[in-house]
Amino acid sequence: MVSESINLENIRTQALESINLEGLDPDLLTTCKIAKVEVDALVILDIKKHLKVVSPATATGQLLGVDVKEKVQITNSFALPAESQESQESQEFQASMLSNMKELGYDANTVGWYTSTWLGSFWNLGLVETQYSYQNTFPQAVLLVYDPACSMGQCNLLALRLTQNFMDKFESCKFSMMEMMDFSVYDVFESLPIYVKNSHLLKEQVAEKEKKFYYPSLEQNTLIGNELDVEEYLLRNFEFMGDCLDEYGHEAWKWQGWLRAVGKEQRIKKNVDKTPLNRNVTSEPSRLESVLILNQLETYCKQLEIFLGSKD
Repeated sequence: MVSESINLENIRTQALESINLEGLDPDLLTTCKIAKVEVDALVILDIKKHLKVVSPATATGQLLGVDVKEKVQITNSFALPAESQESQESQEFQASMLSNMKELGYDANTVGWYTSTWLGSFWNLGLVETQYSYQNTFPQAVLLVYDPACSMGQCNLLALRLTQNFMDKFESCKFSMMEMMDFSVYDVFESLPIYVKNSHLLKEQVAEKEKKFYYPSLEQNTLIGNELDVEEYLLRNFEFMGDCLDEYGHEAWKWQGWLRAVGKEQRIKKNVDKTPLNRNVTSEPSRLESVLILNQLETYCKQLEIFLGSKD
């Protein structure tokens, strides 16, 4: 996982130095709310290849491209080393990659990052902190999440951005119960539509391949092994959902314990007016973890709904 303390300012400086604005329409440089993401097909293949190499570890990398009005175009990417992203070697590696991209004439502008997950288990504080750092440094930055376990014959890729409402709350660290009254727990990330872009040469090659190969239909694919995969998929989802419920119960228990402690202190203060409140007791636990757990639980439920619906 990319750390929040990654040296994004140096990356931003490298990216800005490589931008040539000469001859561009000024309207294209207007900052707009991102509405869609366009990904080059080779970038998706690079992400899948990276995951295959490092599996079962998590694959993370940097996305390069350009944002034009309401669209982010992702044209290239490179994998980040597995060691700590805070290390000097890691920062030097990223700076070197951006410099090499610039020399070769590729887009060297950082437009986000990617990560892999398993069965949609990507809701955690580390991921939120990293995306917050990226969007603070690169306002148009997006996060691509690739999940090979949920592909069901397709490329399961999500494009996510933190909502502005959540960015404001995260900056102020206001996640108490009262502060969350006007905030929907499902208003953390916004999902963006993804459009895959292929070169004309690649389209021609794919068309030639389709003429030579035979692809059996799903109805003909009735091997017992596939049924076992279905059982394992459902079992893992239910196990993860159970873990989420346990974690949410633990968070609720911590918050209820805080309420009881505060109530006890208030009763003591009422009996002895001069007794000060214990400041450690009155520090309300953050509700952010509960929000992330609820979002993770909803992700599992949606996966099951889509999967079971496809079996009808």
